[in-house]
Amino acid sequence: MAAPYVEQGLTKPSFLQELFRLPARHNALIEINNLLARAAQVTDVTADEVRTLTDKYKTSLAHLHVADRVALYARYDEYALKDDEVYDEEAQDLKHLQALLALSVEQAAHVHLEHAGRIYQWAAPELLDTFLSGIC
Repeated sequence: MAAPYVEQGLTKPSFLQELFRLPARHNALIEINNLLARAAQVTDVTADEVRTLTDKYKTSLAHLHVADRVALYARYDEYALKDDEVYDEEAQDLKHLQALLALSVEQAAHVHLEHAGRIYQWAAPELLDTFLSGIC
């Protein structure tokens, strides 16, 4: 997938995490990012792979910061809108990513409004609603 996602190194556990042998939970998000970076398509990353990673770090998506999950989603949303249009495949990728990251329709719509609003600010509100209904 390379374009919107770039592989990142894992963070070192804190002193207390090492002392109590606790996993650095933030690394689960970094590893999800890395899965997306290595995948040919967003839809190649499965919910089972994400669950395996969250289990590895003894956490769940619900316990990871919403803002971090939204940021991963927003990165692809911005990439999809780089040419001022979201194609069918990109819309399917966004739906898959929304489910994969356990984001609500409202959270995804907020991201779309923020990015699309910059591009389609001249458009009538009905056009923006039509655009969003195709993605969310």
